[in-house]
Parts: sequence; structure tokens; C-alpha cells
Amino acid sequence: MNKEQTPKNQPANDGQTLTNVGDNLYRSDKSKRYYAIFKRNGKQIRCSLKTTDKQLAQRKLAELRNKIDQLDTGDAAKIAFSVLNTQGEVVGGLFHQYTENILSSLKPKTRQLNIHDAKTFVEAFTGQPVRNISIKNVEAWATQRRQETSAGTFNRQLGLLKRVFAYAITHGIRIDNPTATIKRMKKQKSEPVIPTHQQFIALIEELRKISENAAAFVEAMAYSGCRVSELGGDKEWTYPPLCWKSEETNVNFEAGTFTVVGKGRKTRTVPLFPAFKELLLRMRNELPAQPASTDRIFAIENPRDSLKKACKKLGVDFSNHDFRHFFCTNAIEKGRTYMTIAGWLGHDDGGRLVASTYGHLRQEHSMQAATEMTFSAPQPTSSNSTNKATDAPEIRQTACPHTEEQSA
Repeated sequence: MNKEQTPKNQPANDGQTLTNVGDNLYRSDKSKRYYAIFKRNGKQIRCSLKTTDKQLAQRKLAELRNKIDQLDTGDAAKIAFSVLNTQGEVVGGLFHQYTENILSSLKPKTRQLNIHDAKTFVEAFTGQPVRNISIKNVEAWATQRRQETSAGTFNRQLGLLKRVFAYAITHGIRIDNPTATIKRMKKQKSEPVIPTHQQFIALIEELRKISENAAAFVEAMAYSGCRVSELGGDKEWTYPPLCWKSEETNVNFEAGTFTVVGKGRKTRTVPLFPAFKELLLRMRNELPAQPASTDRIFAIENPRDSLKKACKKLGVDFSNHDFRHFFCTNAIEKGRTYMTIAGWLGHDDGGRLVASTYGHLRQEHSMQAATEMTFSAPQPTSSNSTNKATDAPEIRQTACPHTEEQSA
């Protein structure tokens, strides 16, 4: 390893001073923690040993020296973060290795999502040696991405970048993760958008003009609280659609229940709500022949396109998930408990998410409920000073026995 002379004292960004107490070993004057500081090819490497025990620090320092020695050997000293061809596709570098060895085992849709998320930092760090990418470089990427995208997307991309650098550490390409200090974005919690009953009726009428299948699908979401994939299935993620009576998903009119496969592939059986039952019976009666048990109930997988057209025509803006909000809020207005609703929706938290996300009520319902808050104590009788004297309890005055004796 190329050892170069380092100063006795090293100032740190947080005001502490690192004092040299051994070969490449430093101690903080504030936290008393030990640090390793090396200089290689004119570039300083500083790493906290995360201990205040000198003997443990020396052992960690020896391990760190071995890792740093490895950085000067083989491909570790020169591998680029990414190498792109003229079409912008990754054809080499660390991320190409990560894609081949880690992402290749994922489901196709998840793999494509990871590759899509990586595009932003693959382009930012292309051609740069992995070991030369600094915290400053990553901070510059993070600052730009925070301005360009939502909190959810940024956090997902940051998580992937952290895993890629962790992969580099595992394979001896780096000794540290430059993303360690980059913080996730806080999501701005927004109030769910809930259609009013009038908007829902108008929307269904408009949808029927566009697509009967889409109208029935939106009604089903509003009457059951189900997610899109729970009713229509998802071929990419291999979620089964709701069927008339298959082994996995089915409607049981006799028992008054229906069964769907929800998030995390968890199966749940819930009551067949009256409006949902009525819709399904109507759909079954309109079929030209008795359906087979494995026939899917809804002809489409997703009503999104038709819903957008209907919303545009009416001047409103609702997504598929807003009808899950619609179902939940109606249940709350009917007095159902958060725990009960959580079970219907497939939540495992006993109703906490329902309480925090769906616990508000529509304005008109709130105003109506407020008119029923009529309890009060009896009002005091209006009176003047004369009445007060009249209404006062009668006090009988009797002579004190001792006074009478004295008078006698």
C-alpha cells in the first residue's frame, strides 16, 4: 500500500479535531471515537472505525488496510460505474455486473422497474471509476433528482443506488458507501380524493356510454373496496382475477362472501356487500349462458382509459384508487369500526391506516352529523331580583331556647 505522510491533527467538518495516535489511526477530541485516515495517490481516505476502544480500533484498522490493498489490484482499481453504448444501453461496468448477477433473478416487471430507476444515476456516473465517486458526486445527483421527481420515486431510486454501492463493497471494489449520508425525501401526505354520491352516479352514467365493462368495474371497486388487481387480475405480476367460483378467487352467493388475492398475495374472504351482490347478480343474469366456475367476472383488467375519458367529459379527476376511498368513507359514515373496515380492505394493522388515511368524513356528512349534536343541560329559569326573593326557600325563624329563658 502506498503510505504517505499525514498531518498530526485533522480538522473535521463538525468542529471536532482528529489527533494522530498511531500509524493511520486518529482519535476525535469530542466523541473519543477512532478514525482511519490514509492518503493514496494524493487522495485522502477517511473512515470512522466506530469505536472508542483502542485495541478494537487497531483490529478494525488492520482489516481496513487489507481492503484498501485490494483496491489497487485487478479490476477493482479501474472498473467504471457504467459503460453505455451509442443507444444509451448499459453494456459494461459495475451496474452491468449488478444487473447480470442480482437483477436477473427478479421477476421481469420488477427487473425492468429497477433498470428504469437506474437510468438517472447510470447516466450521471457513466465512465467514472467506482472508487472515485465521492459523497459530493452523490449529493449533486440527489439534489437534482429531488427537484425533478416525487418523493416516492426519489426514495426508490436512492434505495437502488445504495444497494449497488453495497454490492461494490461486498466485492472489494469500494470500502465505503457514498450514499450513506443521503436522506430519503419526506412524502407530503395529501387528503384522499373522494367522489360525492352525486359525482359517482354521474360518472357511472357517463361510463356506460363509453364502456359497460368499465362502468361495471368502477361500480365493483366502489361497492367492494377492492383494488384493481383484486378484481381484474394482473398478468405481469400473475395476480388472478375474481372468478365466478374458482379455487383461488370466487363469489359464494350461498355463503354471502367473496374471496380475492390481495397485496402480498394474501387471500382474504369478506362479506358480499349488498350493492356488490346486486351488481354481480345483474352481470350474471345478462350473460348469454351460465358461466363456468373458472370464468373471470370482469372482461377487462383495468378501466383506467375509459375512466379518464368519462372524468374529462364531466370535468372531474378521479383515479381507480379513489373508489376504494369511496367505499371506505361510506363504511365509516355507516358507523363501521376501523378494525372491521381494515379487515375488509386487507390491512393487517388493526385499523390504524384506515384511521389515519380514511378517518375524515365528507363535508356534507360532517355538517349533517353536526345537526344531531343536540344534547345539553336544562337551561336556567329567567328571573329578576324580586323573583329570586320569592323563589328562595322559606326559612322559619325560631327563638333560641336560651334567649327565651333569659326573657322569662
